[in-house]
Amino acid sequence: MKKITQLPAPKEIAQQLTAKKITGFFAGDSAEVDQTLLKDWSKSFRGKTIDTVQIQAPAGKTTQCKVKAIDEELEGKGLIRIPDKTIKRLGVKEGALVRVEPIIQ
Repeated sequence: MKKITQLPAPKEIAQQLTAKKITGFFAGDSAEVDQTLLKDWSKSFRGKTIDTVQIQAPAGKTTQCKVKAIDEELEGKGLIRIPDKTIKRLGVKEGALVRVEPIIQ
């Protein structure tokens, strides 16, 4: 019989972040958030690596995408950089507040 360890539900996992569009040839499919936030989420889930997030628009539309650390000069500004196609899928405009939470796999 396999033992399943349930992780405690940490407080305030989901974050409200401002959507900023990633453009350019190397934009890719990944969202970008603060390295500090990624570390905090990882600590909340006993060191698990956070590589996917769920993003929810104010109207309720959600999507999941890979996530990585944001550029150092944008760190600490409460941003999530999102590819243009993801912004369109969510139906939000740049500058909108979106709800972001880690997906633990």
